[in-house]
Amino acid sequence: MASIQEATFQLFCEEADEHLAILEEGLLQLEREPGAGAGLVDRLFRSAHTIKGSAALLKLQGASAVAHRLEDTLEALRDGRLRPSRSRIDALLFALDQVRELVHQGGGAGTEFAGPLAEVDRRLSEEVARSQRYATRLSVLMLDIDHFKHINDTCGHKAGDLVLHHVGKLILNTLRTADIATRYGGEELLVVAPNTSITEATILAERIRQYIETHPLVLESENQTPREISATVSIGVAEFTEQVASGDVLICNADEALYRAKKKGRNRVESYSAARQKMVA
Repeated sequence: MASIQEATFQLFCEEADEHLAILEEGLLQLEREPGAGAGLVDRLFRSAHTIKGSAALLKLQGASAVAHRLEDTLEALRDGRLRPSRSRIDALLFALDQVRELVHQGGGAGTEFAGPLAEVDRRLSEEVARSQRYATRLSVLMLDIDHFKHINDTCGHKAGDLVLHHVGKLILNTLRTADIATRYGGEELLVVAPNTSITEATILAERIRQYIETHPLVLESENQTPREISATVSIGVAEFTEQVASGDVLICNADEALYRAKKKGRNRVESYSAARQKMVA
């Protein structure tokens, strides 16, 4: 007989699947009809908000974090702070697949590298306000561990957690004192880089990418020979400028650059360019 916790999780999965179907259908309609209107986007926003809230109540941090990003992007689209370009819709559909996967694998457990989303938002808001007040540069890096599901499937979830911890420590080893790093989703990590232009942030991102690629996790045990698990990351970089309305939009831009990095083959760095988005819209 299923426990109350198992039954609650099953109900959440069923509810999430319904809202994910609404989101997928609506995003595809928005891709076909960019001028479909704020009413459609508002319905999609409410579905993302429902998934985020339910996942947070069940302490499914990974699913809640990615749904939170979906919600922020849809809110910006609804309010006119972003426009529904083809590449942005593709990035939203990619995030939708991530939410679906995280929901059905239990949401992504938390780690010591993770920080509460409210704390992440607060720190980013502080840096955005500082950038606006003193006209300083500010960039963010969104990182995603490539083929993380394959690592979990072939090496086990315990090894997957160790890889996540390992990658987190490698990132911290390469950052400067002022940089802020946190887990931001299932296998995604966010770096906030104050006083950093997009050129400098791209150099930092490439240094992180190379460092992770060349430092595999070594698992040792008493009765077995050491085993190496290699990991790579894809990274999206974006800078806060006068054209960026808020920290939420800044993260959306980095997330879109991350999607482009994964689409181009993974294990690479891509930076967000507003001019490029106009060309592909």
